[in-house]
Amino acid sequence: MGIMSTYREIKQGVKNLVYWAPVVFRDRHWDNEFLEEILLHKLRAMEAHFKDEDTYLADTTRLPILYDIQAVIEALDRLTSKEDVYSSIPEDKTPELVFTSSDESDLAHSHLEYKEGYGKDVIQADYEASVQKEIADRQFVYEMLRDKSKSWWD
Repeated sequence: MGIMSTYREIKQGVKNLVYWAPVVFRDRHWDNEFLEEILLHKLRAMEAHFKDEDTYLADTTRLPILYDIQAVIEALDRLTSKEDVYSSIPEDKTPELVFTSSDESDLAHSHLEYKEGYGKDVIQADYEASVQKEIADRQFVYEMLRDKSKSWWD
């Protein structure tokens, strides 16, 4: 291995450390959801690689690979979002927890107040639909990884 080759390897290694440092720093090894954040970070790096390399974009037969990766990234973005991206209920129409005592930690003296047009049945149906959308996204991600990820590098 020559001096230039060693230099490139070290330079790439340092770039990788910088790229992965924020992700590794946030990992606490107990959160199963963090696995999807790691996958998302890796797939974003792969997407950038496929977009930046002339050899990949010049070869139009490789574009479906990029589209597959982007579709998985979109699903992972939804799965790792801190917002409720699966609900169709506007935020101002979600039920409000109302306390009947001055002690807001006393849940025994509280109730949910539903907004007009968004009663318990509507909220429950939306919740069930949200769960199904999340399950579908997770299934899509892992099926794509199982079925196609190996071919992304062939």
